[in-house]
Amino acid sequence: MPRSKTPGRRLRPFGHARLAVVVLVLAGLGACGPADGMGGERRAEADATTPDADSSVDERSFEELRDEAFRLTGSAPDTEAREALLRAHRARPDAYGVNVTLGQVCERLGLAGEAADAYGRAHAAKPEVDATRLAWVGQLVEAGRVAEARAQLEGLAAREGLAG
Repeated sequence: MPRSKTPGRRLRPFGHARLAVVVLVLAGLGACGPADGMGGERRAEADATTPDADSSVDERSFEELRDEAFRLTGSAPDTEAREALLRAHRARPDAYGVNVTLGQVCERLGLAGEAADAYGRAHAAKPEVDATRLAWVGQLVEAGRVAEARAQLEGLAAREGLAG
């Protein structure tokens, strides 16, 4: 495992690659913003919002909703898969896999704001997964929510000991 310049601290695997992404994105965010064409081109006119958890759905029902949504994700149009994923999300808003998959489907549909929200919920469920945070940041930028993206990248940089 690579060593960091701080004595006794080792870098996580692929730490250098994450560092490069953080530095490049922070540099890009400092150089331009939404007014310069960052994001918004594919943004939906109105991103859907999801209500709070449906307390009438039990664990078994959630699993059935989730399994149906995952099955449709690979075999049905993205709009149909999105609706199934939203049903599963309403049953359990903090389900990591549902939120990641919903983010991916929304990305393909050009719903950057909704994708960012889904990735944000996934990150809240499993904050240790950096790939989810980076997907979240990418969709925040795409949706024109640059300040939120920058805050997430600065948090990642601080955690990695790169803040300055």
